[in-house]
Amino acid sequence: MADTFSKKLIAQYFSNLPYVAENNKWKAYYDEELDNFYFTSPKLSKESSLYSLNNEISLYLTSKGVVEGIFIEYFTSNFLQHEKAFSKFLELLKKGKKSEEKKNQQSIYEKALITHVMTEFQKVNPPANI
Repeated sequence: MADTFSKKLIAQYFSNLPYVAENNKWKAYYDEELDNFYFTSPKLSKESSLYSLNNEISLYLTSKGVVEGIFIEYFTSNFLQHEKAFSKFLELLKKGKKSEEKKNQQSIYEKALITHVMTEFQKVNPPANI
């Protein structure tokens, strides 16, 4: 899929990713049975497919390079093993009804996760290579 659109276009969407996630009301969801984490728009487009950044992080992308979400495979058994700063985020995702304070904490983690994924994208696609 990476060949169907330019990495420069993806990079442009990435620079606006925090705004895109907030504007499109992305929701964070953890599937405990599969140990997968999803942070996506409430409804992915039919043309959206996964684009792998590394062994654990993938993006939901359209054929035009629009980022519609983030997918992390083996969230607790792999990702959190080396990204311990996100451990509290998992606790917030697992709890039931959230207070306003917990919603604010979750929002902070969501923004930090976006920043982390943006950093991973830059490792795979350094600006000189775009």
